[in-house]
Amino acid sequence: MITILTIAGCDPKQPYNIQSTDAQSDSSKVSKDIVLKLEGDNQKQISYLFYNEADDVKTIVLSFYANYNNRKIEKVELLQGDTIVTNNVRISDTTINNYGKFLISLSNYIEKFNKIRLYDINGEIIFTLNTGQYYLEKVNIKNPSKGSEWYLSSYVTKEDINTFNMDAVFKKDGSELYKYQVIIPRKFDELNILKQKEEISKAEENSSKFHYESQISRDDFGNYVNIAYDMLVIQKDNQGRQLTLMSANIPLSITNKVETNK
Repeated sequence: MITILTIAGCDPKQPYNIQSTDAQSDSSKVSKDIVLKLEGDNQKQISYLFYNEADDVKTIVLSFYANYNNRKIEKVELLQGDTIVTNNVRISDTTINNYGKFLISLSNYIEKFNKIRLYDINGEIIFTLNTGQYYLEKVNIKNPSKGSEWYLSSYVTKEDINTFNMDAVFKKDGSELYKYQVIIPRKFDELNILKQKEEISKAEENSSKFHYESQISRDDFGNYVNIAYDMLVIQKDNQGRQLTLMSANIPLSITNKVETNK
């Protein structure tokens, strides 16, 4: 069983709906103020993600500081700076909604992007928004489930200023032995700014407790307010075959504080 967590931090944004005006209905006259309200401080966000080639798509939740539904979004393309990275992007909605969220899915690997350009149904550019910097790293974990591996039963998370903590319970059926490994994107790891601690202990037969914590010194945030990264817990059997036990996108912030239970 593959469990994918998206652990979203307490969002300081207070999104509102941008109201349509005659001037805004013309793409050539979209106010820079609208773009600035949507972007907020996205230029101070950075994310390090995994792209699993064994999956059909990689879904990414982009965050903005307002909802937008003036003109329906028909297609998008991703950019790094002023260079188009890809226009092979699936979208699941035609608006930016749900407190500034916009979901995109990638069926092909890209290395990085920091902007998204939105087009309306007529193929006209609505505007280009700063998404924050995203870096992606290829992995390929595709072994099918055998039914005897560990799975995530429950978890509790707590975020505070520049720290993250998780306590989880893993369970399994059968007696086959597995080793586990925690991995994060190499580009992020090489910065050597993340302090991590993980431990796993037996709770009862076929049940284990997993504790994970991470922290970035406030000084190491540099010009960023939020730093997010993917964390994978991989389990390996005695033949070396591997399977994702848990996948989490972990936000570290100099402002956030939130608790999540499941």
